[in-house]
Amino acid sequence: MHKILVTAIREYKSTVLTPAFIFATFILPVIFYGVMIAAISSGALEGDKQAAEGTIGIVNQTPNSDVVESIERFFTPEQQATYRVRQVEEAVDRQVSALPFEERKEAFEQGIRAKVERETPPPANITIEALPADADIDVQRDRVRTGELLALVVLPETVMDDSRTRFELVGAQKLRDEIADQITTGVQEGIVNERYAQASIDRDVVRELAKRPRAKRVTVTESGETDVGDRAELISPIAAIMLQFLAIFTGAGYLLTSMVEEKSSRVVEVLLSAVSPMQLMTGKVVGGAMVGITVLAIYGGFGVAAAIRFGLMELISPATLAMLIVYFFIGYFTYASLFAAVGSVVNEAREAQALQGPLFGIAFLFIYLGMFAAMNDSNSLVTRLLSFFPLGTPFIMSMRVGNPADPPPMWEIPATMAVGFATVVFLIWASAKIFRVGVLMYGKPPSLIGLVKMVRQA
Repeated sequence: MHKILVTAIREYKSTVLTPAFIFATFILPVIFYGVMIAAISSGALEGDKQAAEGTIGIVNQTPNSDVVESIERFFTPEQQATYRVRQVEEAVDRQVSALPFEERKEAFEQGIRAKVERETPPPANITIEALPADADIDVQRDRVRTGELLALVVLPETVMDDSRTRFELVGAQKLRDEIADQITTGVQEGIVNERYAQASIDRDVVRELAKRPRAKRVTVTESGETDVGDRAELISPIAAIMLQFLAIFTGAGYLLTSMVEEKSSRVVEVLLSAVSPMQLMTGKVVGGAMVGITVLAIYGGFGVAAAIRFGLMELISPATLAMLIVYFFIGYFTYASLFAAVGSVVNEAREAQALQGPLFGIAFLFIYLGMFAAMNDSNSLVTRLLSFFPLGTPFIMSMRVGNPADPPPMWEIPATMAVGFATVVFLIWASAKIFRVGVLMYGKPPSLIGLVKMVRQA
């Protein structure tokens, strides 16, 4: 037991105290999020929004002669300024309403408004050239191609009466999408405004009547009521599965890398002169688990702190945290056993990648199937079946137990844990057999089928 503990501590220190681990775990996320926040806040990733500017030719084939004037009115400076204000207000209202924490919506509104202002193009500066219904379309297309016209719009005969009718927008190859969108919006608004005018209906009145009132969602908990948005329940399961991914594959990944390096440099032969193969493997697996727990504690602590900061702790119960920890250990020892077996029979990183590739492929296939199924319906038949697939159990069940709005049936939690623990026991037994044979084996590594034969023969 003492030798296993010493091996585990050595493995833990050799990983956690390296500059690469410290940089990747502590410094890199701070730099990444700092750069992203600065870039998003400054609008550096969005580019400069350009306003549509130039002359648009409109071929009006409808019997309504006022529709072109309606489009022209929309492109006046006054109407463009009014429309842009309405665009900004509607976008801000949509984004603020989607925030998951009710009490902090006002605090974020100013930042959202600044972002929307940057993303909304300036008012267009468009001149309308009305063309006769029998105008030669090919000639007008040539004017677009040469740049005399910014774009050409052809209004078919039924566009005013049939909402399914499409008008034609002809632009040069260099016409940017955002400019084309502004022109399209202007034509659409002009047509709709004219339809309202023909029906003698005030569109502004209709717009106000059609505005939907916002809802304030209140979640009832054991400790009382909490004001959270209607998407808050998505935060917890997504955070849970991301933490599990990060912690499990960080610990198991470092374990595999360490074994490959030590075997290729023959250090493993020195270690085996002091400990048995079983003690060495157990110590390495335990040391990797300590690395994973460190990552889980660091990022989980950040998550809990953020939940406290934004008033979302009602979504995270102590029982949920306990279950997530149990599923972490199931997931870690499942993949650590597989990686330990792979690392013991290869001599370099390329060989390890060739063997672990199929394992990753099969595991990720079921993990992603389960994740998407759980996001659509946490308790669907597909989700529940995939929850019992051992390589995906810790991830899918972490997402399900982390969803306070739709938790899994109570019996499935101990049942999936039992399946997970049984899988871990089997894989550790099989990996120990492979490890004893493969740790001192050099030359061409076996295939996955060869690993199975090693288990049967050991």
